[in-house]
Amino acid sequence: MYGINSDVLGRPRLFKRSQWTRWLLLLKQRTVTYEVWEYLDPKTPDESAKSFLIPDPGLYRSKPSLYRILLKIKNAPQDSECSKRDPMEEYTLATEEYAIEETDYLLWEERKARWIRQQEGLWIALMFIHSTLLPKQHQFITNQGDIRQMIKDLEDAFSPENDLSHFFRPPFR
Repeated sequence: MYGINSDVLGRPRLFKRSQWTRWLLLLKQRTVTYEVWEYLDPKTPDESAKSFLIPDPGLYRSKPSLYRILLKIKNAPQDSECSKRDPMEEYTLATEEYAIEETDYLLWEERKARWIRQQEGLWIALMFIHSTLLPKQHQFITNQGDIRQMIKDLEDAFSPENDLSHFFRPPFR
Protein backbone atom coordinates (compact mmCIF):
# COMPACT_ATOMS: atom_id res chain seq x y z
CA MET A 1 0.00 0.00 0.00
CA TYR A 2 2.30 2.81 1.17
CA GLY A 3 5.60 2.84 2.97
CA ILE A 4 6.28 3.83 6.52
CA ASN A 5 8.13 6.92 5.26
CA SER A 6 5.21 8.23 3.22
CA ASP A 7 1.65 9.31 3.79
CA VAL A 8 -1.59 7.83 2.39
CA LEU A 9 -1.04 9.59 -0.96
CA GLY A 10 2.47 8.16 -1.26
CA ARG A 11 4.21 11.50 -0.67
CA PRO A 12 7.49 11.16 1.19
CA ARG A 13 7.65 12.57 4.70
CA LEU A 14 10.62 14.00 6.50
CA PHE A 15 10.37 13.33 10.19
CA LYS A 16 13.65 11.69 11.18
CA ARG A 17 17.35 11.99 10.40
CA SER A 18 17.56 8.76 8.44
CA GLN A 19 15.20 10.20 5.80
CA TRP A 20 17.20 13.37 5.12
CA THR A 21 19.36 12.00 2.26
CA ARG A 22 16.40 10.47 0.43
CA TRP A 23 14.29 13.59 0.99
CA LEU A 24 17.04 15.83 -0.38
CA LEU A 25 17.44 13.57 -3.42
CA LEU A 26 13.69 13.79 -4.10
CA LEU A 27 13.86 17.59 -3.84
CA LYS A 28 16.78 17.57 -6.27
CA GLN A 29 14.83 15.41 -8.74
CA ARG A 30 11.95 17.87 -8.67
CA THR A 31 14.04 21.02 -9.09
CA VAL A 32 16.99 20.16 -11.33
CA THR A 33 14.99 20.58 -14.56
CA TYR A 34 13.99 24.09 -13.46
CA GLU A 35 17.66 25.11 -13.07
CA VAL A 36 17.33 25.93 -9.36
CA TRP A 37 19.00 22.95 -7.71
CA GLU A 38 22.43 24.61 -7.69
CA TYR A 39 20.86 27.48 -5.75
CA LEU A 40 18.89 25.24 -3.36
CA ASP A 41 21.66 22.73 -2.69
CA PRO A 42 22.74 23.26 0.92
CA LYS A 43 26.30 22.24 -0.03
CA THR A 44 26.65 25.19 -2.41
CA PRO A 45 28.54 28.03 -0.69
CA ASP A 46 26.34 31.01 0.17
CA GLU A 47 28.47 33.49 -1.76
CA SER A 48 28.07 31.60 -5.05
CA ALA A 49 24.49 30.35 -4.60
CA LYS A 50 22.83 33.61 -5.68
CA SER A 51 24.77 33.59 -8.95
CA PHE A 52 22.72 30.59 -10.12
CA LEU A 53 19.48 32.60 -10.12
CA ILE A 54 18.60 34.86 -13.04
CA PRO A 55 17.60 38.40 -12.03
CA ASP A 56 14.15 39.47 -13.17
CA PRO A 57 14.60 40.65 -16.78
CA GLY A 58 11.53 42.91 -16.68
CA LEU A 59 7.93 42.31 -17.57
CA TYR A 60 7.67 43.60 -21.12
CA ARG A 61 9.85 44.52 -24.03
CA SER A 62 8.51 45.28 -27.48
CA LYS A 63 9.78 43.42 -30.50
CA PRO A 64 12.11 45.38 -32.76
CA SER A 65 10.58 46.91 -35.87
CA LEU A 66 12.54 47.93 -38.98
CA TYR A 67 9.77 50.38 -39.85
CA ARG A 68 10.01 52.07 -36.43
CA ILE A 69 13.80 52.35 -36.77
CA LEU A 70 13.49 53.85 -40.26
CA LEU A 71 10.98 56.39 -38.94
CA LYS A 72 13.33 57.28 -36.10
CA ILE A 73 16.15 57.89 -38.61
CA LYS A 74 13.87 59.83 -41.00
CA ASN A 75 12.46 62.00 -38.21
CA ALA A 76 15.86 62.85 -36.76
CA PRO A 77 16.48 66.61 -36.40
CA GLN A 78 17.91 68.33 -39.49
CA ASP A 79 21.23 69.13 -37.84
CA SER A 80 22.01 65.51 -36.98
CA GLU A 81 24.18 63.17 -39.04
CA CYS A 82 21.24 60.88 -39.87
CA SER A 83 19.39 63.55 -41.88
CA LYS A 84 22.38 64.08 -44.22
CA ARG A 85 22.48 60.47 -45.43
CA ASP A 86 20.99 59.24 -48.68
CA PRO A 87 18.02 56.84 -48.43
CA MET A 88 20.09 53.70 -49.14
CA GLU A 89 22.55 54.60 -46.39
CA GLU A 90 19.63 55.23 -44.04
CA TYR A 91 18.21 51.82 -44.87
CA THR A 92 21.58 50.12 -44.29
CA LEU A 93 21.95 51.90 -40.94
CA ALA A 94 18.39 50.91 -39.99
CA THR A 95 18.94 47.22 -40.87
CA GLU A 96 22.14 47.14 -38.79
CA GLU A 97 20.33 48.73 -35.84
CA TYR A 98 17.43 46.31 -36.36
CA ALA A 99 19.80 43.30 -36.24
CA ILE A 100 21.27 44.57 -32.96
CA GLU A 101 17.82 45.18 -31.45
CA GLU A 102 16.55 41.80 -32.64
CA THR A 103 19.51 39.97 -31.08
CA ASP A 104 19.01 41.89 -27.85
CA TYR A 105 15.29 41.03 -27.90
CA LEU A 106 15.93 37.31 -28.47
CA LEU A 107 18.42 37.25 -25.58
CA TRP A 108 15.83 38.99 -23.41
CA GLU A 109 13.21 36.39 -24.39
CA GLU A 110 15.61 33.56 -23.41
CA ARG A 111 16.40 35.21 -20.06
CA LYS A 112 12.70 35.77 -19.42
CA ALA A 113 11.84 32.13 -20.19
CA ARG A 114 14.66 30.91 -17.94
CA TRP A 115 13.60 33.30 -15.14
CA ILE A 116 9.99 32.03 -15.36
CA ARG A 117 11.24 28.42 -15.29
CA GLN A 118 13.32 29.18 -12.20
CA GLN A 119 10.39 30.86 -10.46
CA GLU A 120 8.29 27.75 -11.15
CA GLY A 121 11.10 25.59 -9.74
CA LEU A 122 11.30 27.65 -6.55
CA TRP A 123 7.53 27.38 -6.17
CA ILE A 124 7.67 23.59 -6.67
CA ALA A 125 10.47 23.37 -4.07
CA LEU A 126 8.42 25.40 -1.59
CA MET A 127 5.34 23.22 -2.11
CA PHE A 128 7.47 20.07 -1.77
CA ILE A 129 8.91 21.31 1.52
CA HIS A 130 5.53 22.19 2.96
CA SER A 131 3.86 18.99 1.79
CA THR A 132 6.56 16.66 3.12
CA LEU A 133 6.89 18.02 6.63
CA LEU A 134 4.66 17.06 9.49
CA PRO A 135 2.80 20.03 11.01
CA LYS A 136 5.01 20.04 14.11
CA GLN A 137 8.11 20.34 11.90
CA HIS A 138 6.95 23.55 10.30
CA GLN A 139 8.60 25.26 13.27
CA PHE A 140 11.88 24.93 11.38
CA ILE A 141 10.65 26.98 8.41
CA THR A 142 7.85 29.32 9.53
CA ASN A 143 9.94 32.46 9.89
CA GLN A 144 12.09 32.02 6.81
CA GLY A 145 11.48 34.07 3.68
CA ASP A 146 14.15 32.36 1.61
CA ILE A 147 13.70 28.79 0.39
CA ARG A 148 17.44 28.15 0.48
CA GLN A 149 17.54 29.19 4.14
CA MET A 150 14.60 26.86 4.84
CA ILE A 151 16.52 23.93 3.39
CA LYS A 152 19.64 24.83 5.35
CA ASP A 153 17.58 25.00 8.56
CA LEU A 154 16.06 21.61 7.76
CA GLU A 155 19.54 20.26 7.11
CA ASP A 156 20.62 21.48 10.55
CA ALA A 157 17.62 19.73 12.08
CA PHE A 158 17.59 16.48 10.07
CA SER A 159 20.96 15.80 8.47
CA PRO A 160 22.69 12.73 9.95
CA GLU A 161 25.99 14.62 9.72
CA ASN A 162 24.63 17.19 12.19
CA ASP A 163 23.49 14.58 14.69
CA LEU A 164 25.34 15.21 17.94
CA SER A 165 23.16 12.93 20.06
CA HIS A 166 25.85 10.24 20.17
CA PHE A 167 27.93 12.65 22.29
CA PHE A 168 25.17 12.79 24.89
CA ARG A 169 24.36 9.07 25.12
CA PRO A 170 25.50 7.21 28.21
CA PRO A 171 28.50 4.95 27.58
CA PHE A 172 27.72 1.43 26.46
CA ARG A 173 28.07 -1.13 29.24
